[in-house]
Amino acid sequence: MIGGTARLIEENEVIKAIEIKFVGQPIEYAPQTETDVAKSALSIAIDSPHLPSIEQQLSNLLSFLQCYFHVRIKAGEVSATFDAETLEEQDMIPIPAITYSRLNEKTYIPFDMFFRASLAAEKEDGPVFEATLQDAARSAFFDKKYIDSYRYSFLYLEAVCGNGKFKKEQLVSEFLSNPSLTAAITHELSEYQIIPSKNDETATLLQSKPSLKKIIEHLVEKRGFYFHGNKKHKQGWKPHEQAAAATLSEFALFIVQQLAGEAATLMFQPELSERYMATAKALGMIVKLTVQITYRRLDEVHNRTIEFNINTPGTKVTNEMAKQTLRESLQRFDHHEPQSKLIKVACIEQATNKQLFTVNFDVV
Repeated sequence: MIGGTARLIEENEVIKAIEIKFVGQPIEYAPQTETDVAKSALSIAIDSPHLPSIEQQLSNLLSFLQCYFHVRIKAGEVSATFDAETLEEQDMIPIPAITYSRLNEKTYIPFDMFFRASLAAEKEDGPVFEATLQDAARSAFFDKKYIDSYRYSFLYLEAVCGNGKFKKEQLVSEFLSNPSLTAAITHELSEYQIIPSKNDETATLLQSKPSLKKIIEHLVEKRGFYFHGNKKHKQGWKPHEQAAAATLSEFALFIVQQLAGEAATLMFQPELSERYMATAKALGMIVKLTVQITYRRLDEVHNRTIEFNINTPGTKVTNEMAKQTLRESLQRFDHHEPQSKLIKVACIEQATNKQLFTVNFDVV
């Protein structure tokens, strides 16, 4: 490695890590604690010039190997030690070791969704085409391969919404005439949260509140750049410039996720919903909830309370179940007492008397 030495760490005859060692380094390269008084927060900062070059060289190393093997390096998972070279330096290194990694959150699939998917799969073929491209786009995005993520997302848009058109003007026109796509883009234009520090081309465009046509033209133009870029072209895309496509890939992925949801609507058809509920009841997979709503009518000074039960398929209480119950409770209240002032909504599980939520409305 440039400026240091590298050693492969073996475990049971399998390479588990790459150790990179630098000697004679300044104390300033060791982790330092920083305090944000305004936020009452403590953070750890690492100011080492070696990190970018290590990441770049590992990326290059990986690219050579990937021409022959399916292999990955988890560059985001790092353990580092900072050893004092003299007794004097020992007291000058506040944090002698640090480990950090990407948070790999587990995917929690609600029982409701799994059961509905199993019933839908019995009835007809699933949306394999859509799911394959969407999952590839999502996986690449989580791996911070934003260029690949955008490519998969655009392949989805072109294949599902492009109607066989591929020339720029024709494809833009076709996208504009697709109700599902325009609805998805319009939704994202109103909901997408732009991080102020981002200044890539797509982020700048979104901050300008573009028209529907303008954002579609942008998505199509980027296809030409990221699909047809010539390696010898000085202004072509570069594999190590993933950050330039971060906002583009995220915005495109959100659009694709909405469209993929439409492809799976069979799961929620009335026929399957009825069978789903009947099967859950027959198997005893029902969670029984009690909701209590406290409210006050406009011409009264005392509070009223209504209570009702909600039976929902499932084997245990989940966060999604609680949110759905709250939504349904508010809908019921608005239907029966549209002019009344809402004071409190509380919910418990009947079997355990466990409280799912209590929501207080202070403005009455």
